[in-house]
Amino acid sequence: MPKTTTTITPSNNLRGILFMLLGVSMFPFLNASAKYLSADYATPMIIWMRYLGHLLFMIIWFMPTHGIGLFVSRHPTIQLSRSLLLFGSTAFNFVALSFIPLTMANAISFAAPFIVTVLAVLVLREKVGWRRWSAVAAGFIGVLVIVRPGLGEVHWAVLLSLCGTTCYSVYQILTRGLGAGDDAATTIVYTAIVGTLVASVMIPFYWSPPVANWHWLL
Repeated sequence: MPKTTTTITPSNNLRGILFMLLGVSMFPFLNASAKYLSADYATPMIIWMRYLGHLLFMIIWFMPTHGIGLFVSRHPTIQLSRSLLLFGSTAFNFVALSFIPLTMANAISFAAPFIVTVLAVLVLREKVGWRRWSAVAAGFIGVLVIVRPGLGEVHWAVLLSLCGTTCYSVYQILTRGLGAGDDAATTIVYTAIVGTLVASVMIPFYWSPPVANWHWLL
């Protein structure tokens, strides 16, 4: 994994926090739309449209300013690995949403900060103070309270959601590990390209004509 050289300043921290909050705030809408669409479409088709829309939008957004350099990466192996991890996270979670309540899936996703924090210490050698440990531990305890492992029957799809959360956590570590190695736009587009290609392999077996709510696929 390339060594990160990004200088961390208070202003960078604040900017990063704001972008992270904005991104995370969109996840419930993504999950809700996947849950809604699962009544009419096969999960692979939902995943394919999610990545195809992502790819088209990012190319339209970034190509005018980045040109062909948008597709040039100095760390293609890491880009491929993190993109496959995000695809795995999407696939696991979308399948799980076909079987468990949206509230349950969203609650399980709150385990990600705990997993990311542990991996950041072990892999990236980052220092985490007791306040942050307390915050992520409280969130993880909340997940255990909702899922209640060992207390009654737990639906098997919960394991899929946990797998998705784990994939997403490792994806975050690889993203952080890239640091300044690649432009952020390149990283985003690689994610969309890999996801679209993998999903395209499955789509011939699960394609169905769009119905009345087709616009939610976009």
